[in-house]
Parts: sequence; C-alpha cells; structure tokens
Amino acid sequence: QETAKNTPIQVQIPAGETVLSIAVGGSHVLAVTASGNVYAWGLNTSGQLGVGTNVGAYSAPQKVSGPNGQGDPLSGIVRVAAGDEFSVALAGSGEVYTWGNNTYGQLGVNSWQKRTTPSKLLGYRGGGYMNNVAGIAAGGAHALAIRSDGAVYAWGLNANGQLGNGDTKNWNVADKVKGTSEDTYTLEDGFLSKISLVSAGANHTVALSRIGKVLAWGANGSSQVG
Repeated sequence: QETAKNTPIQVQIPAGETVLSIAVGGSHVLAVTASGNVYAWGLNTSGQLGVGTNVGAYSAPQKVSGPNGQGDPLSGIVRVAAGDEFSVALAGSGEVYTWGNNTYGQLGVNSWQKRTTPSKLLGYRGGGYMNNVAGIAAGGAHALAIRSDGAVYAWGLNANGQLGNGDTKNWNVADKVKGTSEDTYTLEDGFLSKISLVSAGANHTVALSRIGKVLAWGANGSSQVG
C-alpha cells in the first residue's frame, strides 16, 4: 500500500501528451488528452483502468486499451466519467464506451460480467448502440448519458430509484429517464428532455435543464434530492 500524500505531486503523463479533462472514481483516475487518448491509474481489481487486467493497482498512468481489447488503444475521446469501480468515456463521434465492474449492469452492455477493456454502450433498452451523446456522468454504480436532443438515459444500480425510470430494478442496458414534474419545458411524451448537464452521486442523480432548472431523484436519506 502506498503512503498517503498530504501535498500535491505531479502525475507523470507520457511526454508529448496534453491533458484536457480528468475524472476521479472511487480509487482510480482517468485523463483525456488533446490527442483523444485516455490514461488511467489507481486501483484495478475490477478492470476499471481498461488495460486488459483486473488485478492490483498502477501508480503510473496506463493507456486504455481499444474496444474489446483489440487493435489500437481507445482514441477519439473527449470526456470521461468514473464510478466506484467502473469507467465511462464519450467519443467525439457521440458514441460511449464503458469498462470495469458490472455487478449492477453499470456498463450498459446487456451483461452482468465485468469488462477489463472498453465495450460500446448499447442503445435504448439494448437496441443497437447509443449515439448522438453530448454528455455523460457516473455515480457509485450507475451511469447516465445525455443525447444531443436533451433526453437522458440511465443504467446500472437502481435500488433507490437513481435511474429515474419509474422502477427500482437494476438495468444492464440504458433506459430513458422519465419526467419528474408537470413542467412542459422539461417533459416530452412523459420523459425528461432539454437537459444540458447531469451529475451522479453514490445513489442519486441531479440534472440541469437548458433554462436553469434543477431536477433530482434517487436516494434521499440525507435530503440530497432537495
């Protein structure tokens, strides 16, 4: 076990790479570079680093493998999100990749088995692949995606209703988040729409609408739903 650091130290990203965004999970970190590569370091017992193994930990950044462990490393990525033991990446093409722990279906790949390299997120209720995604978020064991039209999709652990789809069963494919009010601006056919940003806690979720309204759902034991 490494000694805790009580002052910042510089992470040694490979030469020639410039980091544009980062995400922190339970015990791992992800970084996206200007070239679209993803680097990961920290705990890897569930394959959350995406390097093809599920053992130990890495103290130095490792380049995330390509989809399903084949071919070149994962590329074309613009944003990442990290849950407790899983990872999510958004490509500039609007597709989403996930890897790591999958006990609760938090990878959205119609399976409950963990993945040590990235897999492409399936579409609504498992149909095709998710596309036109503009934003992502990862909670403790659930994740969300906002499509370009502002519709929100969620998958993974749902014991506290954190997926916002009207039930409390776990989903291993993306389901559409339902509307949470009678506000016609944020509702479309009963589903949440026109959302610009989502953020996820351990067991709850918060969304920001395009006109500045905040919506929340999921666990509320500490009044976190507001």
